[in-house]
Amino acid sequence: MKESKFKLKYGKYPFYIHCDPLFENTAYPTHSHGLNDKGWPEFMIDPLAFGPEGNGSHINAAYDYFKKSRRKKILHKILKGVTVEVPINKLHKKWDEPPYYTICFRLVPNTFEAVKQAYDPNNEGVDPDLVVVQIYVKGDDYALEDGYYEGGVTW
Repeated sequence: MKESKFKLKYGKYPFYIHCDPLFENTAYPTHSHGLNDKGWPEFMIDPLAFGPEGNGSHINAAYDYFKKSRRKKILHKILKGVTVEVPINKLHKKWDEPPYYTICFRLVPNTFEAVKQAYDPNNEGVDPDLVVVQIYVKGDDYALEDGYYEGGVTW
């Protein structure tokens, strides 16, 4: 963690989140960068799921949730191909009255359209060693399909 000249601390997370500002009514998935360098999967979420700020908080919450030693086993299950469901209030413990959502996590291949949009914006090819876990709301099955992301997600 770095310290600023004003004695403020910043850099709580070992990654940054790339959010799309929804230019021209299209968007690409909100996603992390830097986790693969630390031996973790990157996290990615549908750009319209909760909006850039909410998506960012879900990525941060997912990291916080899985970094606890007893939950690393759950992350390993995901990396072996198991889809894991977590109630949103388990991710956001301090949220007073969270809506009832079940958040799902699944490993996605590098050929998934959302991965290509998020991690290969110049069409140079996705890093074959890139590991990505998709975050989605249970029941939002359109977020699981390549066609939803083709050409950018539209309003």
